[in-house]
This record gives sequence, C-alpha cells and structure tokens, in this order.
Amino acid sequence: MKIAGLTDIHGDLTFLDKAEGFIRNADFVLISGDITHFGGVPEAEVILRKIQNLNSRVYAVSGNCDNPEIEKYLEKEGMLPVKSTADSSDKTVTVSGTGDH
Repeated sequence: MKIAGLTDIHGDLTFLDKAEGFIRNADFVLISGDITHFGGVPEAEVILRKIQNLNSRVYAVSGNCDNPEIEKYLEKEGMLPVKSTADSSDKTVTVSGTGDH
C-alpha cells in the first residue's frame, strides 16, 4: 500500500509539481494538519480540491494553523479519518491532530 503523506502545507502548493506522480499513484493521501496558514474553509477547500484532482482519496486532520471550522468541513466532506481510541487488538489506523491554536 502506498500512502502519500502530506503535512504543513500552510497554503503553499508549490510542492505539487514534484509530488504529482507520487500523489496520483498512491492508494490514498493523508494530510496531517496545517493545510492553511491560519486560513478558513475557503482557503482549505481550494488546496484540498487541487490535491483531490490528483487523487480522489484524501483524508485529513486540521492542525494548529488551521481555523477550527476546517475540522467540521473535513468531517462534512468525508475527509476526516474516524476518531477512535484503539487498543492493541484493533487493526485500524488512528490519525489525530491538535486542531488547537
């Protein structure tokens, strides 16, 4: 399984040219926070759509540089990984971000 892991984008998509092939060929993309640089949903939506144009399977959590409403947007759009507390017998992957400012 190939996972394209992205973090600390901070609204800057200049990396996409170099990472395009890897993102396209990944089984899914996992963004672990700081999608924007203290931006809101409109900024996050532009960034996420550009990444989704390369790979439709995008999951993300917000970070400390993202406004709190981004977490709600991610959940509404089905991009927020399921929050859970996994014990050692659980075979799922848990992803979390602080989401705090």
